[in-house]
Amino acid sequence: MSVINYSTPLVLPFFATANRYFGTVLGGLIIVGMYWSNYKFSGYVPPNTSNIYDDSGKVYNLSRVVVNNVLDKELYREYSPPYISAGKILYLRGSYALYTFAFVYIMLKEWRMISEAMRGFIKSLKDRKMSNYERYKDPISIMMSKYLEVSDWWLVVFVISLAIGIR
Repeated sequence: MSVINYSTPLVLPFFATANRYFGTVLGGLIIVGMYWSNYKFSGYVPPNTSNIYDDSGKVYNLSRVVVNNVLDKELYREYSPPYISAGKILYLRGSYALYTFAFVYIMLKEWRMISEAMRGFIKSLKDRKMSNYERYKDPISIMMSKYLEVSDWWLVVFVISLAIGIR
């Protein structure tokens, strides 16, 4: 399937496009507000850049504060603290909040399914011959129960493959 355009109404429903549009406008207004209020000294650097700057307005030179891959606190005090743009601050805080709230949302919304899966996992540790499909009576589980299950050797093969791949 070829995609016509990411923002066309033929690909995405209106509410998704509107959500993206209003989110962009709101984010832009927040960045402007952070920049003009000089939040975390973001008013001294361009409002929406991914660069980090020093106190003279130049791109931060990390090699002036790191010696042998270790931060030298004395050189850091002599050089400058890093200054981050308002856009980067908003992006980082939004990312941290998104990952935290996504985890909390899943734990709250899908708690029954997660607890049922954990109980099944504990039962399967006690009875190694138990099938994964014994606890469920839905059509897919009934259909899949006719086939042999993958043995636990898959975990050994996975660990060996991962070790070879990382090496």
